[in-house]
Amino acid sequence: MTGCVLLIAAVGFALSDNREPSYGGKSLSQWAAIYTGRAFSSRDERAAAAQAIREIGTNSLPFILEWIGYQPSPLKQAFYTFIGDLPNWITHNKAAAALITHDAKARANSAPLLFGALRELGAPAIPDLVRVIGACSSDVRGYRAMDSLTRIGPAAAPALIRLLVDGSSPIDSYANYYVRALGTNADLLGPVLVQRLTHTNETVVISCARALGELKYDPEMEVPRLTMCLKDTRTRVRVVAADVLGRYGDSARTAIPALREVLSDSDPRVRTAAAKALSHFQ
Repeated sequence: MTGCVLLIAAVGFALSDNREPSYGGKSLSQWAAIYTGRAFSSRDERAAAAQAIREIGTNSLPFILEWIGYQPSPLKQAFYTFIGDLPNWITHNKAAAALITHDAKARANSAPLLFGALRELGAPAIPDLVRVIGACSSDVRGYRAMDSLTRIGPAAAPALIRLLVDGSSPIDSYANYYVRALGTNADLLGPVLVQRLTHTNETVVISCARALGELKYDPEMEVPRLTMCLKDTRTRVRVVAADVLGRYGDSARTAIPALREVLSDSDPRVRTAAAKALSHFQ
């Protein structure tokens, strides 16, 4: 945790001169609030904000990285807990939003979205994002950094693949999201995702199975392993395995006997998923 704090501080100190960039009369923070919807902005306003953020370009990166690294004090965390316990009718309105639009935590949690506007212009931040993931993998700052990587696009593919292969970060749990971000580069993940189907963490298995359902990289390798998941002791794994096998269509015909077998599974969710999967073969 100390390493994470020192790294975030070093990134902010090394990259920022404390003069927040602006464009068209608005600061980066203001455009960020509009783009991420924290300012209750319209679609046209968000489109204009995206363009403004791209115009600011790489000058925005030191500040976005600093926002991603935000960690509230214990007192602030108690305040957030209090706010979170309030009814929606109190917190989900413009008056309440006006109080928290520029709140540091709200800005930090929405900061990864800014890489969706920057796309390839965010590539220079990749090394710093990877370092944050390594130092802060067990807290929200690491997740923010990973979310940011996926929004940069193909330029982040090598870094994402290395993280998944390494297996030392929570990236496994979100593999299905990263597959979408990698585009054609996602095919490189196929063997790693198959290997993760035997992971002891249920969330990792489910995420990797769903990612394979999107990739359909090598059915001959993937379908047998997914079929084995139908015998997993964890109900959610069996449900997802059945669902994903159905997505393979005719490429998964070898799984039909196993899918028919789980039509008598003790859990109705598994039976429903298997029946739906079998309907793709008829």
